[in-house]
Amino acid sequence: MLEAKSDLVESAKEGNPKALEILMNRQLQPRGVTAAVSFKDGCLRVTLTSDQLIEPKSSIEFILNGLLRLQVDRIKKIQVYARKSERKAADWIEVYELQSLDGKILRPEIKTSPIKKFRVSSKKRKHILLKQLLTSKRFRLITIIVVTLFALICTPLVLALVI
Repeated sequence: MLEAKSDLVESAKEGNPKALEILMNRQLQPRGVTAAVSFKDGCLRVTLTSDQLIEPKSSIEFILNGLLRLQVDRIKKIQVYARKSERKAADWIEVYELQSLDGKILRPEIKTSPIKKFRVSSKKRKHILLKQLLTSKRFRLITIIVVTLFALICTPLVLALVI
């Protein structure tokens, strides 16, 4: 098991997602945020969950700075998802491609950033928002009210036409 701090850090430097998750959660959990980390085909996926809305900029900076300090050269792409605890769909998604030089991740700079940021397409964003809308309690309540009102209005009209 990943017990000793030096073993944990070494395992994280090798790209072990469980070690990265433990290190992230040590910093994030006191702030009410939990990270779930997975790794596949050079892509590190980090899902942040909290009872509160998670602020993108500081979260991304935290993750990128941690990876830069560890110099994990296996990671070519990072996907960060953030959502509130009660939701299934993400509140926001950020995707970054990392470029490296001699196996070292370059430190991001504002003007000469080695990180290429890709936005989620508007079609995908609409899909995410629609999914959030359709799964919300407020939407279900409004749907029930509209259907009930429609039935109350249309039933006498249909009866009048039949009789």
